Amino acid sequence: MRLRLTPMAAAVFLISSPAVSQDSDGCYAPTQDCVTITSEWKNNDFYARFKNSCQGRIYMRFCNEQEGGREDCGASGVDQGERKTWRTGDKATGRTSARWLGSQNGSKDWVCSSKVSGWKDDMF
Repeated sequence: MRLRLTPMAAAVFLISSPAVSQDSDGCYAPTQDCVTITSEWKNNDFYARFKNSCQGRIYMRFCNEQEGGREDCGASGVDQGERKTWRTGDKATGRTSARWLGSQNGSKDWVCSSKVSGWKDDMF
């Protein structure tokens, strides 16, 4: 199974220390390896699980690929240390992809994502 991780925002915001350095909207650049992705099949459903081990809250966009290359996508804020699960039914191929950015303030998720070029681009 192939997992494609595409963290965004590294060029948009700067982090100068291990502490979270954020802009006035609460947006920050998480490290590139701070989300763990696992997946499994249960019956005919495909489950992708994303664990946030970043320095703070993140905003994620995630997609499971469906037959014919279609994407079954969602987006969600995930607090530090928490998990998000995304399920796709029997048309899933078993491929998943995610991108994330730092967003300490849930009401500013869309503000933070608008600062990242390609945030809404296709995942596969």
